[in-house]
Formats: sequence, structure tokens, C-alpha cells
Amino acid sequence: MAKDIETERGHLNPLPPSNPCDCEEVMVTVTSTAGFRIRKVYYSMPSRFIGYRLKARIFDDQIELFHRETRIEILPRGHRTHRPNVIDYRHVIQYLKRQPMALAHLTYRNELFPREAYRHFFDQAMESVSERQACRLTVDFLALAHENGCEAEIADAIEASLRTGSLPDVESLRTRFAFKEHSMPRQDVAVGNLGQYSNLFGNRLSP
Repeated sequence: MAKDIETERGHLNPLPPSNPCDCEEVMVTVTSTAGFRIRKVYYSMPSRFIGYRLKARIFDDQIELFHRETRIEILPRGHRTHRPNVIDYRHVIQYLKRQPMALAHLTYRNELFPREAYRHFFDQAMESVSERQACRLTVDFLALAHENGCEAEIADAIEASLRTGSLPDVESLRTRFAFKEHSMPRQDVAVGNLGQYSNLFGNRLSP
């Protein structure tokens, strides 16, 4: 058996220097719309990367983006037939705060909403108030969710109000989920008497 193994080993090729990568690498440029396309799928990016040329590693379920050798973003993989736009509302919320009416005409608006509750609110608001108010209120909720880190809590509050047939009040939720700064606890440090060290070590410290 050992002899057969040695015979076969002589016919083996050397192993590659590293493990083969199970991804495809391409270069992308972040356009003025703060996004890029890969295989007809549009991906949003933070606006600070506009104009950057990035290396994208395409896996089955995600895309990793690198600037030089630093990984800066991981995005879920989209598909042109069932997910043609991969949008993170946090990437565009500052733009929407400046121009909330843009929400009404975004081609990727439905993909923008992080949870169904936000889409339900927008649809209901469009029927109950003016288009301008609906956009303004929806953007306010998205901004509050992002800035205070309470996306799920805001969504639950929205759904609870919609079930009663009324629109939630953004100001009451702003107060309810306001970011609270916690002061640092006071630390009282007692400074020891240096003479205690002499007692600890006895006369060995004495001249």
C-alpha cells in the first residue's frame, strides 16, 4: 500500500501557492449618483466615495468592496430579474433630507425602505396628505431611524399606528426615541501615601 502511494505521489503536480478564490474580481467606479452597476444591478454607496475606483469581489450571496487593500463595504448580491437595485437608505438619507420630494420619483424607492412598515407608511400618507407632506414625513422617519439607531422600533411604532387607522406623529416618536447621552460615571481615585511602600518592604528601602 505504501509503495502504491509513493508511486502515485510521483505523478502529482505541486499544489498552488494559495487557496483558489471562489469569487470574481472586477473594478467599478462610483458615479455621481453615489452608486455603480455590476451585471445590470445598481448598488448604492456612501456619497463620500463618489469618483472612487474600487475593487469588487463578487460572491454568490454578497459583494465585497475594497479601496486599495482596505475593505470598505459588504453589500448583498442583487439579481437583475428579482432584485435589480440594492439600496441602503443610509447611503442616501442626507440627500433626501435636503430634497425630500425626490423620494416620490426615485426609480428604486421600494428597495430604499429598510422594512415594509416604512413603505406602508408612505403609501398610506400619499392617500391621506399631500405628496410633499408624505415625502417629508417618510424622510423624517428614515432619518430618525438612522440617526438614533432605532430602525426596528420606529417600524413597530409605525405599524401600530397604521393598524388604528391613523398616521403616526413624527414629533412624538422623535421625543420617544431621542438619543440620550449618558454621562461618564465619576471615578474617585485615592492616592496612596508613599510612606506605606516603605512599611511594605520594611527597612530595605531605607538608605
